[in-house]
Amino acid sequence: MGKVSFAIPLLSLKWHGGVRVLVDLANALSEKGHRVFIITPKNRYHKYYRLQPSVKLILTPTCGKIPFISHLYALFLILLKTPPVDYVIANFYPTFYIALLHSLLYKSKIIYYIMDYETQFGPFPYSLIADITYQFKNYIKFTVSEWVKQKTGGWGYILHPPLDESFFRPITEKKEKVFTVIYVYRRSRRKGPELFESIVSSHKLKDVRFWIVGEKPSLETPNLQYLGVKKTEELIKLYERSHLLLNTSHFEGFGLPPLEAMARGTPPVLTDSGGVREYAVHNYNAIIANTVKEFEEAILKLKHDTDFYNYLKKNGIETSKGFTKQNFINQFLSLLSLKK
Repeated sequence: MGKVSFAIPLLSLKWHGGVRVLVDLANALSEKGHRVFIITPKNRYHKYYRLQPSVKLILTPTCGKIPFISHLYALFLILLKTPPVDYVIANFYPTFYIALLHSLLYKSKIIYYIMDYETQFGPFPYSLIADITYQFKNYIKFTVSEWVKQKTGGWGYILHPPLDESFFRPITEKKEKVFTVIYVYRRSRRKGPELFESIVSSHKLKDVRFWIVGEKPSLETPNLQYLGVKKTEELIKLYERSHLLLNTSHFEGFGLPPLEAMARGTPPVLTDSGGVREYAVHNYNAIIANTVKEFEEAILKLKHDTDFYNYLKKNGIETSKGFTKQNFINQFLSLLSLKK
């Protein structure tokens, strides 16, 4: 099959793991000679991720701030601005409906790349609206993990998101002298902020320093330091300097930060949140913990047991090597029968 065209409608293009994966996909497809369009609202676009010049960015008018109404208006404008293409790639249930309407108008094919179990994202009726998208069978379905695949009907292809190429460069930073744990914070109940706050507040961990990147938490303790939103290069250095990464999510479609940390020689201690099973193996390259006590024990064990720490570190680095952009795009194109 020759060169084809793709459109990727996004409700926002800003700092988010799922957005980064779609930007990687868009860049890789354009480098292969395919035409790629990204369509997103002007007021929800941040120049955080680099797009190849050959990727056509289409910004729709500002869509307002009134909840629900502004989303509907944004989706309508995105649909109007999405040009006729061969494939529309949706990764979020609202943009699936854009892809569905586009397929009816222009006979385009739908690729639904499901990165989370979106039924759990919000209260009714949003959960129902998300669940309805899984009932359709008229699209090419990719999921980031077996967990998401089973939650959304048990069919489709698994397509693991890749790590940025910079995560595979030689490690240059030394670990901090003070035992340091890094945590990627988002104000979302599904990310388990209450568990994280209980862990940070533990008296047993008062000599452990916690670095927070991402959104700012309301909690303030002497051993917690907020570092803000970090670009990839800065984040890589922080991963390298940290001893552990903490992840307290109740559920994750995949969860990139623990795998990113592995690539930089920093073992993760994380909950069994579903999608992390694609790469995290308990007592091999990570420690799975689900209660405050288990997190306390895991952190202290890795603080004091150097041999076990180095064992997890070595295995984590090896595990991460399977999640390259090249593997990702080759698998994507092969499944679409576009790879020559």
